[in-house]
Amino acid sequence: MRKFCLSLLIMWAPAFAQMPSTLSQLKELQGTLPVAETPPAVQGPILERPIDPAEYVLGPGDRLQILIVGRTDQNISALIGPEGDIVIPSVGRILLANLTLQAGRERVIERLREVYRIDRIDLSLSELRKFRVSVSGAVANPQLVVVDAVSRLTDALLAAGGLLNNPETGTVSATTPPDRRQLNVSQQPQEIIAAQSANKPGRLFASRRKIAINRHNGQVLYADLDKFDRTGDLQSNPILLDGDRIVVPYQNLQAGKVAVDGAVRAPGVFEYLSGDTVGDLLALGHGLAADADTSHLILARFVGRTSQVEQMVLPLGDPNSATYAKTLAMPLTSDDRIWVRPQANYHLRYHVTVEGEIARPGIYAIDVDRRWLSQILENAGGPTANACLNCAYLRRPSLGQGNDPELTRLERMQPQGFTEIDREYYKFHMRQGQGLIPLDLHALLQGGDKRLDLLLQDGDVIVLPVAEKSIAVFGQVINPGYYRYNRDFSVQDYINLAGGYNYRANKKQMRVIRDIGGEWLKPDNRMLMQDGDRIFVPEKGPKREWWDITKEVIAVASQVATVLLIVFTATDDSSSN
Repeated sequence: MRKFCLSLLIMWAPAFAQMPSTLSQLKELQGTLPVAETPPAVQGPILERPIDPAEYVLGPGDRLQILIVGRTDQNISALIGPEGDIVIPSVGRILLANLTLQAGRERVIERLREVYRIDRIDLSLSELRKFRVSVSGAVANPQLVVVDAVSRLTDALLAAGGLLNNPETGTVSATTPPDRRQLNVSQQPQEIIAAQSANKPGRLFASRRKIAINRHNGQVLYADLDKFDRTGDLQSNPILLDGDRIVVPYQNLQAGKVAVDGAVRAPGVFEYLSGDTVGDLLALGHGLAADADTSHLILARFVGRTSQVEQMVLPLGDPNSATYAKTLAMPLTSDDRIWVRPQANYHLRYHVTVEGEIARPGIYAIDVDRRWLSQILENAGGPTANACLNCAYLRRPSLGQGNDPELTRLERMQPQGFTEIDREYYKFHMRQGQGLIPLDLHALLQGGDKRLDLLLQDGDVIVLPVAEKSIAVFGQVINPGYYRYNRDFSVQDYINLAGGYNYRANKKQMRVIRDIGGEWLKPDNRMLMQDGDRIFVPEKGPKREWWDITKEVIAVASQVATVLLIVFTATDDSSSN
């Protein structure tokens, strides 16, 4: 036994010596081995939903799987041939073309039971047929295209390159305002479409609502792609059958339109179809908007073949009422237009913003009955301890937006041409804050002065600055700078803190500049200073000598005397003559 084991060891030792001894060698060896390719996944038909046996129509190319359970089980794969039948041994030909899957199943089972004694028969559709249909007319590439038994009209049109330059519907006109509040009943719908394509002369546009599908049996279906796109109606985009011939006509850009505008979800201009009703057009517009006035709508209709427009008011009311149903069932004529009025003041989203030193800054809704300044400040939790109540202001965007022709005139002039009143008017507009309204919250909130309560408007911004606790004194004072704010101090008190006036100070022209609004005020003993105000003391002008003034007076007097002398001389000469 020992000799036998030694013999085996000696025999296999060379083979073991040639095997890779490290993990890296094993990985290298593994990388050189061929890798088996994963077989591609079987691609089945792309279905909208499971096939309904009561709707699916059989035709040449469909493959059926027939399972027979009895004394001898059989599994038969039968392909419907070009003549529309299948052949089963011992049974013969069974014609199935143009039958639904359910009807075909019943026919096959009936024929099999005539021949076989069977317990159960199952028939299923295992493979969909493919066939060709023709696409012609206003498409990019008129041709025969291949589709399958669940393809719809849009699949064939896509295979033919799509519709020919079809303009988008969904915009009544390029100038329709966003609030959809105006409808020009004198403008014809064809003018709207023509305006959209004015920069594309000579182009033809495909119809979207009059596409004909000619069936092999002589039946003609008309597809409405606008209805399919906007309402999801699958009947407007039918499933294709063997032998279908699709014809896409061209649009008539001069007439044959209907339009819906106003308070609907998707206003638009559409081709007119015979049989269109008010309800159909509203459905193309995705129905009434939330702000629609549901009491009535307006129908604009041309009188005969003239351009005269007749406007009709159609009642709506309760959607469950007979009046509502009658209005929606009213037939339309070519070039009719429907206007749905919006409800006035529907859900007005008024709000104001509170910023700065407030307990709860943010956006607050306001309504007609509750939009006073004090109420909003109360809702926001009131000012913080660091708020400057006398420095608060309101920014109103609507102020300062109007066109001031006088200010425009002054901005175009050279300053040298300003009169005194022009200069004052210009300074006033430059100094006032754009859209700023000063607020005295100290008197309103702590003093209870309701006269200072302000009625707010949509978009107002209330700003409560942090208290700076300082007054600026600059200009012709001894020590210009910032001084601690004391609400009991007067203007003269702050001048004294700054060391008083220097010798060049022009006391009569001294001004207080308000921090809020930038207003320049002439101070008096009763003026109350506000936190952040600035006191400006200008410099005196150059001092004029009395002799210079006397010379100017004498020069003017001599000119006046000369003029008077000339007048008197001329008067005497005329009297003597």
